[in-house]
Amino acid sequence: GAAGILATFLSVMAVLPLTLVVLFWNELRRLGRGIAATVASLCAVSVLLGGARAPLLGMLVGAGVLLLVGRRVRNRARREEFVPLLAGVLLAVFALFLIAGSTPLLSRLGSLGSDISGRVRAPIWLGATQLIVEHPVLGVGPDNFASAYAELRGSDAPATSSVDATGLSPHNWAMRIALDAGIVGLAAYALILVTAASTVWRGRSATSVVGLTVLVAYIAQGLVAVDQLGLEWIPWLCLGLIASRAASLPEDALLDPMKARPRDS
Repeated sequence: GAAGILATFLSVMAVLPLTLVVLFWNELRRLGRGIAATVASLCAVSVLLGGARAPLLGMLVGAGVLLLVGRRVRNRARREEFVPLLAGVLLAVFALFLIAGSTPLLSRLGSLGSDISGRVRAPIWLGATQLIVEHPVLGVGPDNFASAYAELRGSDAPATSSVDATGLSPHNWAMRIALDAGIVGLAAYALILVTAASTVWRGRSATSVVGLTVLVAYIAQGLVAVDQLGLEWIPWLCLGLIASRAASLPEDALLDPMKARPRDS
């Protein structure tokens, strides 16, 4: 629904400005860093107050990728420059979190796997897995999961209790691709992701690291979240950003990482 789309978008918008501050520290003035830190803080607090767990997962994984891959960018913020800003962002998030009062996120984290979401997702994942096993090569066809699951549920598929199969999502992007296009489609998409990650790692371009960080933050939450058609442009935009930076590298840079010299900082 709209709340899920907003939470997903806010989690991405929490990761993006933080990534820009770290990787483009020298290009951003103090005012720019402050604005970016404020946007990241407000978006993170909004996600926490919303109580959704998948966007929280996306933010954490995105931050982890930034710490891992961002170290390869030459002109990134030095530790003594960035740590005070990061501490300020975390302090602001914590303060706003306390001021806002109670939030459903803590209780939902405590009931992980036993609440209504867990009880709904488990049978859906089991049914999706059964469909993938029955149609491994090409899947059940684009957007056919709802009808295929309804037909399967009429026989021996686990019921989804309060969730109707109409418009049903497998709550996992990998399962969705395998259901839409089979193992062939899933392998092709995985190859795209691996190629993108390898390109970023070898190229060491700050711009491509921004694309990878946002991409990973988006797909991480998609492992347990409902597909958001209105936000499907995010991963492809990130992949396009990575590809554009790869195209600017010397021809042999992708084969020899030592020859890769990004044209941006």
